[in-house]
Amino acid sequence: MADDGATTSESGAVVRELEFDRTQVGYEYESLIVPFVLVAGISLATCIAAGVEIFALFHQLQLFKDAAAGVFASPAALSIAATQNDKFLSMAALAYTMISLSALVFGGVWIYRASANVRTFGATGFSISPGWAVGWNFVPLMGFFMPYVAMSETWRATFQPARWQSARSGVLLPVWWGTWLGTILMGNISRIFSRVETTVETVVDTTQFEIVRAALQVVCFALFVAITFRVTQVQSVRHADVLDAEKTFG
Repeated sequence: MADDGATTSESGAVVRELEFDRTQVGYEYESLIVPFVLVAGISLATCIAAGVEIFALFHQLQLFKDAAAGVFASPAALSIAATQNDKFLSMAALAYTMISLSALVFGGVWIYRASANVRTFGATGFSISPGWAVGWNFVPLMGFFMPYVAMSETWRATFQPARWQSARSGVLLPVWWGTWLGTILMGNISRIFSRVETTVETVVDTTQFEIVRAALQVVCFALFVAITFRVTQVQSVRHADVLDAEKTFG
């Protein structure tokens, strides 16, 4: 992963970098371990809920295939099967929505803390504050790219606090953000199809887009857990190095 080598401790240099910033930066280091555990747990639950939703959506597609093949003995039998699947799908979608909203809350806490922590490592020159690293997610249009900019700054400053502006984000971040934008795109396309005249073809198309959306969401949450794990790990080690260096160099 990009810039991992920069995590090697340079204790004396770390202390000299922080002598000024530690007193004027305006933030104190806070451990990311608890927020990470919450993010990972909720993300896992979200992925499970999304998996159940995907299963229900595939079952819905199968219903249409069975109906076209004449598997059902009567229209009433098809109606009963479709109603049962709709109830199951609605419950799965509701559970998925509620859990994913919780993931966004805990993810916001983690993002704020991670963004604040890098400032305690002596990194400066950020374009986005910890508060806005979270807040941009709720601003129309800007939410499509500003949260990524904030996460990129946090990621690079975690690995190279003194030289983060010239560091690269690597591959993981853009892939993660691409899957997030993909879920939004698939969701919007699905909603457009659901508003047109209801036919077997449009329902099938809508279901297929929903399957892709849910699958991308699983990948997105998995990648976010990987990102939060790596940043949590590196920031914890770096903070421990700073404390050790302060003891050594007084």
